[in-house]
Amino acid sequence: MIQDIYPHKLHNEYHPDQSPRPDDAIICFVGNKILVGGKENAFTFPHRSELPVVSDGTYLFSLDRQAFYLVDGDFTGHSGSYRYHTLRDLRWHLKGPRENLYAAYTAYHLTTWYRENRFCGSCGQATVHAAAERALHCPGDLPASEPGSHRRCNGRQSHTHDQVCQSGCFLLCIDCRIH
Repeated sequence: MIQDIYPHKLHNEYHPDQSPRPDDAIICFVGNKILVGGKENAFTFPHRSELPVVSDGTYLFSLDRQAFYLVDGDFTGHSGSYRYHTLRDLRWHLKGPRENLYAAYTAYHLTTWYRENRFCGSCGQATVHAAAERALHCPGDLPASEPGSHRRCNGRQSHTHDQVCQSGCFLLCIDCRIH
């Protein structure tokens, strides 16, 4: 299975203030294609020192001691031996190593989550990164007074996180007063 990467270990703890070092891996997607290099059974990700990266990017995770950062931009023509490939290409043609394949899929899921949650679902404002957890929130939100309480975003309910309600069911609730 793709998640079987032993003896390697994925560390997905959130480190918002961490900046990439020259030897850290850069994840860059253009559409649904990811920038990788190498050959069959040995594809690799570009390192920070190999790309003309303008921003620090967003810390995604570490695989063993290798940190991975998401960076926006199209590096076509500026990426040396690196090319954009679909995840299908990685899985069926380049074929690994398995831990890099797992890193690519994990990066894709996080990238998609960041991309699809760029704006508040209530008011349309651009979301911002939370300071203490991997979360995005509307800058119009007021701090919640207690866990599970509602936040207001420009006068509307913006409570849209996953929650287990008091009756024990799992739901994505817009208004927990249903129960």
